[in-house]
Formats: sequence, structure tokens, C-alpha cells
Amino acid sequence: MYRPKDVLSGDFYWVSEVITNKKEKFCLASVADCTGHGIPGALMSLIGNNFLRLCEKETSVNSPAEALDFINKGLFKTLRQDANNATINDGMDISFIAIDYNTMKLYFSGAKSIIFVSKKGKIIKYKGDSHPVGAFISDEIMGFRNQEIDVEKGDLIYLVTDGYLDQFGGTQNRKFMVKQFMQLLSKINNDKMEDQLLYLENTFNDWKRHYEQTDDVCVMGIRV
Repeated sequence: MYRPKDVLSGDFYWVSEVITNKKEKFCLASVADCTGHGIPGALMSLIGNNFLRLCEKETSVNSPAEALDFINKGLFKTLRQDANNATINDGMDISFIAIDYNTMKLYFSGAKSIIFVSKKGKIIKYKGDSHPVGAFISDEIMGFRNQEIDVEKGDLIYLVTDGYLDQFGGTQNRKFMVKQFMQLLSKINNDKMEDQLLYLENTFNDWKRHYEQTDDVCVMGIRV
């Protein structure tokens, strides 16, 4: 589900497949929310997309965490930032996953983001690190960590930006929130992917009602 707030979006998604020299196949996917929306967000999206493509060929990148570290360093270099002039206006919240079909492992690294995994109907939330791509702490670029998750055929992985979760609406004009989103996934995770998309869109429309869309929205679902 991809729904920009304006004509241009600060949210973007990316999918690729790589085969290693050992003939190991990995599915790579990422969803990102750049600071702002419209033209500023769209420009950051272009930069983020570019670095994701570079990750595929970068020999030093062998995990989602290393991918985020690579993007992080590249972002600072591109924007010519350092600890003295970095601003909160230049950055992105991003989830990066790699699925190893040989070992049936899911590797996840997140920058101020979460993913959801549906296993036999149970929805499990995994949180990434609390800092975004584009954050200095104590004059140093913050790194990211990997999480390893066992998956089975039929499991579902959901990557989201905060646009759906933060949308105001309902009868009391409140945010949709994570808890309600997890309940929604519990209802639809056994359905066909195209049916899940339709349900997500209809639920969003019913919730938003006559209120303005709060932010860009991006929800990606992957069935293992």
C-alpha cells in the first residue's frame, strides 16, 4: 500500500534479489520514511534509493545492519554533514530485511522503525534501533544492529512507515496506533495478498473519514 500525502512522497520502498558466489539466494527489501514529505522528502528518497542500489554491489555490505551503516555514512558525506552542523531535517527512518531461503532465516535491521512477522496467525513486533539514519551521538555516527529471526514457509513479514499508524481518525480523531494495526493484521494475515491490500486501504479510508491525511503511507507485505 503506497499512498503519498502530496504528489511527491518522502516514503519509498525497495526490493531486490541477490545470489552469492556460493549460490545462496537472498531476498532484500526495505521501506523508508524520509524526513518531511513533498519535495524535501522526495529528494531524500532519491538519495536513499541510490544508496540502497549501491549496497547490492558493495563488498563490505553483508548484512542489513552493514547496509544501514553504509547508507548512514553515505548520507552524511552526500549532505556534507558533521556533528556540528547535522540537523534533524536530514535523515530517514528505515527497515531493511534479508531473507535467506537456504537457512530460512530473516535478518532485520531498523533505524527508528518496526516490522511485524506473522507466524501461524500470531503477530510479533520487532523493534529496530531508536535512532534514525542521520544521527550523531557524542560526535560519532551511530551504528545499527542485526536481528536474526527464524521463519517458515507461509510466514508473512510486514514493513511499514509510521503514516498508517499515526493517521488521525475514528469517532474521536485519534491515531490508529500499533496495537490496532496488529489487530488488523491478525484479521487478514491468512488472506491472499491482494485481498489484504484491499482491506488495508478500506480500513484506512474508514478510519481517516473526513480528516486530512497525516503523512505519507507505505505498507509492504511479503509472504515467505
